[in-house]
Amino acid sequence: MDKFRPIHQLDFATSGVLLLGTDKQSAAHARKMFDSGHVRKCYLAILEGRMETREAWVDAPIAMYEGPATLPPRGEPGTHGGAGDFRMMIGNGRAGNSAKPAQTRIVRLGHGVLRGQECTKVAMYPVTGRRHQLRLHAAHLDMPILGDWTYGNRQLAESLPRMYLHAWKLQMEHTDGRPTDCWTTPDPFHGIFDDFVPLVAYIPA
Repeated sequence: MDKFRPIHQLDFATSGVLLLGTDKQSAAHARKMFDSGHVRKCYLAILEGRMETREAWVDAPIAMYEGPATLPPRGEPGTHGGAGDFRMMIGNGRAGNSAKPAQTRIVRLGHGVLRGQECTKVAMYPVTGRRHQLRLHAAHLDMPILGDWTYGNRQLAESLPRMYLHAWKLQMEHTDGRPTDCWTTPDPFHGIFDDFVPLVAYIPA
């Protein structure tokens, strides 16, 4: 094995499952499974505020950001406006910046209080894989991911140790007869709340 080959990416400050290929053949196969829609992912997140519904379905297209460069020089690389600005936005932009379809299923897991902030723990299931999709779709519900300095409450994010988004599970259904692979990681948000009321017995599939 000469080197690891990244199969996909995680957003800045997102923890969790990251798939790497150990050789060219395995990497090419895994990328093919991603491109053909044979990979399912589940993320755990803590959202600002209280989610009243059991589930939410967000169908909101995403395009490159076109707003003013209002962010001071902190946070994610390239979030300072101009050519190196990697922020995204909901909806179509100007000519040549058409939004791409993006859908996310969000399932409420419980309510709680974390560092004095009322919040909701959720499972997020991206149907598509756009840049910053989960973060934008949470903010689209007016419930940004806790600690998201770019799309959420920046003053609150300054006081928190991380962004509360974690790639918990990745499942790959092979098309060549091999059994389905499934990778999970421990839930980093278990037991961190000051007060928490679970609303489900397990994380839904």
